[in-house]
Amino acid sequence: MSRSRISVTALVAFAAATAVLPAHAQIDMNRWSQPVVAGTHLRVPGQGSINGDTLYLPLRQRIEIEAEAEDQFGRQFPQANFRFGFDLDQSCRGLVELEDFSHGTITLKTGGRTGSCDVLYWVPNNMNLDRHLNIQVGERARRGGGDQGRLALRTRPELVAASIYRAIIDRDPDPRWLAAAADEVRREGTRNLVHALLNDPQFNEHRGRSQPEELLGDFYRALLGRDPDPSGLQTYGSDMRRARYEAVINDILASNEFRQRVTRLPG
Repeated sequence: MSRSRISVTALVAFAAATAVLPAHAQIDMNRWSQPVVAGTHLRVPGQGSINGDTLYLPLRQRIEIEAEAEDQFGRQFPQANFRFGFDLDQSCRGLVELEDFSHGTITLKTGGRTGSCDVLYWVPNNMNLDRHLNIQVGERARRGGGDQGRLALRTRPELVAASIYRAIIDRDPDPRWLAAAADEVRREGTRNLVHALLNDPQFNEHRGRSQPEELLGDFYRALLGRDPDPSGLQTYGSDMRRARYEAVINDILASNEFRQRVTRLPG
């Protein structure tokens, strides 16, 4: 991705031990006594929203985005010691610009035209936490996200597990559940996880308040980061009306589009 290197830094860094290891190394972070950044989240407390990998921003506004981190024990990482980058692609010129930042807060300013561009949100010395996001200016998320939307930024198995959870349960997972689910994805794949979540009472509640087309939209946005196109509606419409949700989700997970979406993260 061609981008202008606009980096946001919020002072200091990680435990020194992580800096000397390759970014792709498998680290048992629970063995470190000092706090280590194990995951990060973005949230939009005011205007705009987050849904999956997409930031939805209004026109001609200053939007604050909060970045938070948690350590290897699931606790909030010290904000003063957390640093990150937020690099806008060249396609963002004239559409959105990085106006300011402070400790854990990014301020973006949008222009007067609708459009889409890409951004890389990254954590120094840890490529496992790098994440490619999409910014939609002047477009609003149809469902999910909202002002309090949170975006988990983790390793590939965690991204897969979190995406499946959002698709089926329609919200972000608990960090403890995510850690266990990511381990299952790493060892067993996704089929058992999909089956278990579709039999969860929370999905029955979600299903009860949604039409088949709306559920398919939730699956697409959580797994592929976009709304269903006419081809997807035609391909999966009958299965959704017959409540063959497991077949639909497994087919999407096996698609080249989903694999391409997650292969950017080391796994």
